[in-house]
Amino acid sequence: MAENFLVIVSHHNDNDDKATMGFEFANETQNMGKKTAVFLTTAGVMCAVEGEAAFIDIGGPFAPLDDLIDRFIEAGGRIFVSTPCMKLRGIKNSQLIAGAVSAELKDIIEWIGNGSQIAF
Repeated sequence: MAENFLVIVSHHNDNDDKATMGFEFANETQNMGKKTAVFLTTAGVMCAVEGEAAFIDIGGPFAPLDDLIDRFIEAGGRIFVSTPCMKLRGIKNSQLIAGAVSAELKDIIEWIGNGSQIAF
């Protein structure tokens, strides 16, 4: 089994469940000792905009999205945010949460090229 994981999250408030489950999965892979990155694309880029994750809470047994993201980053997870998707939505780097960085597709391909498994 690969030691690296890439979780692709392409939802925010358009599908609260998928946004939440992406970060649940990312946290669980980290708990298993895997080096994990999340790639936020399409509507998912909103998860990394300061204050936006606070609006997502699907209820128990799941933690609110902002808590899941904080836990992920604190445990060393990396969050890549699609630069083209940010531009499409008028999001600037200064609006991203600490721990999230804008990324081009070449950055994601490089991560995948290092032996990552991918989950959607």
